[in-house]
Amino acid sequence: MDAVSSMRYGLTPKLDLRWGMTDHVSQSGGGSAPLAGVGDQWASARYRFHEQGRWTPAMALSYGIKIPKANPAKGFGTGFTDYQFDFIASRDLGKNHLDFNTVGTLAGELKGHDGAPQFGLAETRQISKKLAWSLESYGGPQPGTSDRYGAGLAGVSYALRPRLVLDGAYVKVYTASAARQQFSFGLTYAMRPRLRTVPAGSRVASLLGR
Repeated sequence: MDAVSSMRYGLTPKLDLRWGMTDHVSQSGGGSAPLAGVGDQWASARYRFHEQGRWTPAMALSYGIKIPKANPAKGFGTGFTDYQFDFIASRDLGKNHLDFNTVGTLAGELKGHDGAPQFGLAETRQISKKLAWSLESYGGPQPGTSDRYGAGLAGVSYALRPRLVLDGAYVKVYTASAARQQFSFGLTYAMRPRLRTVPAGSRVASLLGR
């Protein structure tokens, strides 16, 4: 079982910063002694460089770095720094929203880094003002190993309030490199912090889309 939390801050309408961490990891079963600890942390930035047009999707680039905080001896992490590069294309089609992701990972290892790409396609459909469901398929090669990973996801989200959303998902893994079935439950709360952002009208603000 993993307990994960993350924070996202919109610096401008086109640029957001993210911080994610695995606060707690517990593992038991299979005849082995129970293990518990913390996981790795991720810091990333995402920039939307193209808005959705009549025939083209919105497009964005993202860069992330993994901060190795997990204990490799427990199998919760590798102990090395990883880097991630994402290309994201999104488009609205009526009540449907499509997202295509290409993710390149440079995973740290003793001899340097090993890279591998993964791909994902997700569809989200708004059922009502508060309820939406999602379908997603994603996977690809794994860095540092000959194993491949592939999974399908089905999930729902429900807005209790405009700023408070509950969601859950079922993941079916169809390769042998991970647990075959996974369940996840989450809570998202949005707020407007009174932090100073990039001043409007400046050259930096113009570049970043403010």
